[in-house]
Amino acid sequence: MHKDGIMVAEYWTELPPKKQLEQKLHSLLIEAKAKIEQNKTLK
Repeated sequence: MHKDGIMVAEYWTELPPKKQLEQKLHSLLIEAKAKIEQNKTLK
């Protein structure tokens, strides 16, 4: 998500190297978990 709150899709025409893909997925998972926790505390 961009700073202004707009969701932007990212498309890959080729997969990156396995290690890079794992790192990207891991960072996205951490971000998603943090956002879920943040939403829980706001309720």
